[in-house]
Amino acid sequence: MIRIITLVLCLSFASMSFGTDENGNYVGLGLGTNSCDKFISAFDQANKTQNLIEINRYISYTNGALTGINIALENTYNILGGTELTGALFFLEKYCRDNPLDDYGYALYELLVELESNRTLSGPLAPSQ
Repeated sequence: MIRIITLVLCLSFASMSFGTDENGNYVGLGLGTNSCDKFISAFDQANKTQNLIEINRYISYTNGALTGINIALENTYNILGGTELTGALFFLEKYCRDNPLDDYGYALYELLVELESNRTLSGPLAPSQ
């Protein structure tokens, strides 16, 4: 059975959760419904041939998902905290190599579970006037 998991609609942490229907279902969209092996194929293609077209699609999708989490998750300024996007992508690469049949959306969920405790809770204060 294929798990279709999309970040904003399915992510839940111990003290935080996102909406689903009354049965816990939601609709997954975009690259998150692709299997991890497709992400790995794009990742390897970028490293071997310097063809960045496919990996840039995943990077853009990941940036959008992380931005959505920053907006939707209470008390979150930046889910990445002190982690650079490159570090997040290497986490996703390792997860997907270890779990090639999982959906990319589920890999992103696992990334968020990893990042949640070190997220930046608030942004810089505005200068006083």
